[in-house]
Amino acid sequence: MRSLLRAIKKYKAYLIAIFLIIYVTYSFSYYQNDKTAKVLNIVDGDTIRIKYQNRKKLLRLKGIDCFETSSSKHAKNQSKYHKIKLNKVFYWGNAAKSFVKNNLTINKSYKVRIMGKDKYGRFLGYIYLDNHESLGLNLLRRGYCEQMFFNKYKSVIHKIEYREAEKQAKKEKLRIWNR
Repeated sequence: MRSLLRAIKKYKAYLIAIFLIIYVTYSFSYYQNDKTAKVLNIVDGDTIRIKYQNRKKLLRLKGIDCFETSSSKHAKNQSKYHKIKLNKVFYWGNAAKSFVKNNLTINKSYKVRIMGKDKYGRFLGYIYLDNHESLGLNLLRRGYCEQMFFNKYKSVIHKIEYREAEKQAKKEKLRIWNR
């Protein structure tokens, strides 16, 4: 065991360099596969109707969950979980939708990264603004939503920065975190 620890200590700089090379290579190839999609309309804060590869589809933003804009089982669960009234859930859901409308232009193409589909057949993925930052990250930083990753999606590219953005929004008590 001691010899293993000595070897790790001796080659620590090399191991770090190898890890960084692998990480940068992976990140580069990850973003190389981005495509574009035209925004057709905004459904709510985390769902956008797009035209992607000549097909109209719904894109559910991956890694975030905005409050609902109308009555549903999920809205009631959000109200109960966050200990806020249902009308506050709708208020913040509509605020998130307005934020998205102000940051995306209808009939304009944006870079997207499709990661799969959800159980409703919607695309799961990311949409990137003109500043190359994901819309989901923008929503999180401003306190319009909470981060939400499931283990089965195994996405690590945004997981850490999304978690930190939510933590900062909570610390600053922005929007949905202002309680």
